[in-house]
Amino acid sequence: MVKYVLCLVTILLLIIDTVIYFDLKKYIKVHENELVENHMKGLLGRAVAMTVISVCIGVIAIILHIK
Repeated sequence: MVKYVLCLVTILLLIIDTVIYFDLKKYIKVHENELVENHMKGLLGRAVAMTVISVCIGVIAIILHIK
């Protein structure tokens, strides 16, 4: 049962990560002619969120591999 829940969580995290990725691409496209310093908070926030989600997916994969 735990495997199914972890697999479902992994799929949901992948979907969220994909949404953040496309939002980041759209954000960069809209603000491409502006200075990066003006948008550092938005860029770093999205990048950190994607990194945290990727680490969570990696930990879940290790847990699933052990069980």
